[in-house]
Amino acid sequence: MSLPRRRAALGWLAAAVVLAVIAAAAVIVFSGPSKRGGKAVAAGNRRFAHAAASCSPRTLSAPASSGSQPLLLGISASIRLERGAYRCEQTLLAAETGVRAVREDISWALTEPHENQYDWSNYDAVVRTATEAGLTVLPILDDAPAWAAPGEGCLPSAPAGYAAFTAASVARYGPGGTFWRDNPDLPARPLLWYELWNEPWDAACNRDPAPYARMVVAAVNAARAVDPGVRFLIGADTSFHTLAGRREDWIAGMYAAVPDLGRYFDAVSVHPYGGDPDVYTPGSDTDNQPGRLEQVHAEFAAHGDGNKPLWVTEIGWSTCGGAPGCVTEAEQARYLEEFLHDAVTAWRSYVHAVFVYDLRDIAPTPADDPEAWFGLLRPDLSRKPAWSVLHDFADQLRG
Repeated sequence: MSLPRRRAALGWLAAAVVLAVIAAAAVIVFSGPSKRGGKAVAAGNRRFAHAAASCSPRTLSAPASSGSQPLLLGISASIRLERGAYRCEQTLLAAETGVRAVREDISWALTEPHENQYDWSNYDAVVRTATEAGLTVLPILDDAPAWAAPGEGCLPSAPAGYAAFTAASVARYGPGGTFWRDNPDLPARPLLWYELWNEPWDAACNRDPAPYARMVVAAVNAARAVDPGVRFLIGADTSFHTLAGRREDWIAGMYAAVPDLGRYFDAVSVHPYGGDPDVYTPGSDTDNQPGRLEQVHAEFAAHGDGNKPLWVTEIGWSTCGGAPGCVTEAEQARYLEEFLHDAVTAWRSYVHAVFVYDLRDIAPTPADDPEAWFGLLRPDLSRKPAWSVLHDFADQLRG
């Protein structure tokens, strides 16, 4: 899910949160394709607000673990868009799925709106609440401020600013970071993995893998100077489209710019959106086939980096209606079950993490807007069948 589209959808959500807090009403107003309509939406709002009113992060409990697990399970929950007790309730909803991690943007624009002037307050609250819930945070370092990039969604004009921001993030949240020293009451759960940008090929101003690869080098060098033990994810897919409409190889383009790229990343972030995971036809257009994970792995192996694991940091199916790519709730559940099964069988040797997109449907939005209906929870907070698939799979992993 590209950052500009996510910001457009979730930006409304953040505004709704603020208005709702002021009005002492529900934090989010939903509507959508549910036949239950406005009454069910209102009931979901009341349920969320009532739970949040008495929510304390310390009431949340971490899922038990039986030791080493073959796959890290996580979810996108947009905890950063909530405030106060509402953030607590959103975290509780994420923890109830049984996952062990949440993926959250650290917006560079919000954290460093002016060069060398940092404000970590919002993300401090996210890390605190997630930590108290027993959840690990996977941060995405993206969203350049106006002083560093030519436009919204664009990579920075020069890599030095992003490198400094990456190093500052590690100094704040990594092992022995200032956040942990400032919060000695928390169990130590330092952020060891950092995702370097979200879908860097998506914005029109980024249709060149070379600047991204060079930015990765600068960021990782700066961050490793702070702590050589932290780990980094780079974004990749089988191909991208140039502004002229040509399909080109993103992975080959990165290595052309930085031949020793493998020195600067520890795993690959992949978003294999599509249809049925069991339908894969290599050699054809695999853009909408989740099985193209095999091709991504093969391409990195061809460059000598086949030992680098893949992290599926977004995977989901939208239960919208009336638009290409929409699926039924039953299909969403079946596809998720197939994908998770493949992750621990056919792809087990190189897929090490799966983060499901998304925790909740985003509304009010039209029923045919695919971006809004990826949730495992409906607008009234009732559970779609896919919720049970994820929860039961998490239970199986814990053994």
